[in-house]
Amino acid sequence: MESHDFSKWLNSTKEHFKTLNEAEKTQTLAELLQLCGPEQLLFLTQTYLPLNCRIDFLTCLPNEISERILCYLDVNSVHSCCLVSKSWNTCVSLCKKLWTDLVWHIGGARQVVLNKPARVYRNQFIRRRAFLATSQQGLYESKEYCQENFDGFCVWSYRQDRFAVSGKGSQRVFLGTIDSPDDGVSVRLECAVRAMAMDQQYLYIASDTIACAYDLQKFHLYQRFQGHVRCLLSIDGDSVSGLVVTGSADCTVKLWNLHTADIIFSSQLHHVGWVCHVKILMDLNSSTQAFMAYDSNAYLSVWTVNKLEHSEVWTVQHVDDLLTDMKRIPLPAIDKCGFFVFQKPIDVYQTNFCIVAYYNLVLKHLENHKYKLKFIKHIDINHRFQDMLAIGDRFTMYTQVTLEKLSVCVYDLHGQRPLLKVPLPEPLPVGSWAVYLEKHDWLSGFTSTNLPNSLFCVLEPQNIHRHQTKSLHQVKRHHVP
Repeated sequence: MESHDFSKWLNSTKEHFKTLNEAEKTQTLAELLQLCGPEQLLFLTQTYLPLNCRIDFLTCLPNEISERILCYLDVNSVHSCCLVSKSWNTCVSLCKKLWTDLVWHIGGARQVVLNKPARVYRNQFIRRRAFLATSQQGLYESKEYCQENFDGFCVWSYRQDRFAVSGKGSQRVFLGTIDSPDDGVSVRLECAVRAMAMDQQYLYIASDTIACAYDLQKFHLYQRFQGHVRCLLSIDGDSVSGLVVTGSADCTVKLWNLHTADIIFSSQLHHVGWVCHVKILMDLNSSTQAFMAYDSNAYLSVWTVNKLEHSEVWTVQHVDDLLTDMKRIPLPAIDKCGFFVFQKPIDVYQTNFCIVAYYNLVLKHLENHKYKLKFIKHIDINHRFQDMLAIGDRFTMYTQVTLEKLSVCVYDLHGQRPLLKVPLPEPLPVGSWAVYLEKHDWLSGFTSTNLPNSLFCVLEPQNIHRHQTKSLHQVKRHHVP
């Protein structure tokens, strides 16, 4: 057929095709496809349909279905979707559920009520992602504060912004603050340091067989506690209640009156291992407190302390049903164990390499001032760690050694995955450094008000290295008027 005749026929066929109804058009198309050969079908499937039959499902679907589909995407996929087109970018940017899920995924607190515009949650995600990216770069601001030479391992104690450091067995201690460490003082003690604790008023020292309390204002010996027959391993004190508790290698726990140095209570048969950790808890009520002790056989004991009204007489009761649930948790004494006590609520976190066990002290007032330590759950964090630093409802923080390099890691307990891995400054003296958390509120999840400028400080006997969550460029830009 000549080209002129073919064009005339094609135009006539098109005009007749337009006059058909939908069913006739479909039947005609089906008949024509039956007459097509491989070359025509290949053109149809490989060229015509991909170019002319694209469907933008994201904008054609109802918004509820599109948002549900987007919530399954990870961060990189969301970024790719934003680059597809303006309509896709608008659809993604307006999806509240997507951005709140992404904020939670990178450590933010779970948002239950979405009463703000989507851009607010999107900006939260962008800020927190930049915060995490800068945090894991390992940027530090270092200060030299002390020329004291502590040989061997060091003993550290912290209280808010104040810290104390001494060599194990040394009779000197350095007291300073995190913000102004060069203003600290070095003081000579009357006893060798085995363990330390401090509060707002006193520094508590555990020595060979005695314990001492030093006044932090005048720094003189306030009280001496003597009664253990073997070396002391742990100490804690509370100037508000006037109580001091000590743990020793003689397998006993003793509770003292801070102001008179009298023994209020001495345990006899509760521990068969060395008492390596003790802790005074917050007030359970106006007249009752509690303290805990933990020994080298992974036995955790709790006592409640009740002071009689209008009297100086204290009554101490052991929480007898403590081991009902504790026996179920495998924490062998040959491994490295530790425990952490937080105050609101009174939770105990027991760790053994990869195992994290949670316990909660129920503050229910029973008969005769009884309380119970109730087992909640244990979590495998899937990482071997060197030292557990802190733990909260959302995150746990620990040090880790990989390929002979030290890092501080933040692990997401809800997402069951590592969130941050921050390399520590090098070189650090073996056994003579510690990591101090400046704030703890972010351990329950990052919010718009608790993103810290520094996650932690690394302390060594002569230097303080403060971790930075803002780069130098961000700091300069922040101060531009």
